[in-house]
Amino acid sequence: MTALSFIAEVIRAFAWPAAIFAIALIFRNEIAKFITGVRSVSAAGVSIEIERRLQEAKAEAEQLPQQRTFRREGIANSASTREELALLYPGAVILAVWGEIEQGLYATAEQAGLDTRRLGPATLLRQLREANAVDPTIFALADDLRDIRNQVAHPRGGGPDVTQDQAREYIHLAEQVLAALHKPDAAA
Repeated sequence: MTALSFIAEVIRAFAWPAAIFAIALIFRNEIAKFITGVRSVSAAGVSIEIERRLQEAKAEAEQLPQQRTFRREGIANSASTREELALLYPGAVILAVWGEIEQGLYATAEQAGLDTRRLGPATLLRQLREANAVDPTIFALADDLRDIRNQVAHPRGGGPDVTQDQAREYIHLAEQVLAALHKPDAAA
C-alpha cells in the first residue's frame, strides 16, 4: 500500500463523521434550541414528563391535612362523570378539571381583594401566594397541575399520551386543591 492510497483510505473512513461534525457545528444553535425544547419522551404510551409531574404533585398533596373532597357543578361535577371522562378521554378530563381549579383560583383571588383582570393562571397563582391567600403546599400542587394541563393542552411533537390512571390521579389531586380553595380559611 502506497502512502497515497493510505491517505485516501483514511479520508474515506473519516468522510461521513467529519461531514456530520461539520453540519452539527454549523447548525449548533438550532440543535441546541431543539434539544432544550424537548420536555418529555413518550414510550409505550406513557409520558415520562407527565408521570414525573404527577409524582411531584402527589408528594406535595401528601403534606396536606385530610379534608373532605370538594365537588362543584361543572362539566366533571361528579365522581362517576369524572371517571367516565378519564376512561374515554383522559386528556380531556385534565382540561375540564383544570377549568374548575381555575374558577376556584379566580374566586379565591376576588375574595382576597386581588384585581384579576387580565391575569393568566400562573400570574394569578403567584399573586395569591404573595398575598398569603393560598397555602404554599396548595400553591405548589396547583402549579404542578397547571404545568401538566399545559403539556396536555399545548403538546409538542405529537403530545403526551395521557393514561387513564394518570387522569384519575390528576382528578384526585385536583379535588384536594379545590377542597382547599373552597375552605373559608384557604391560606390557614
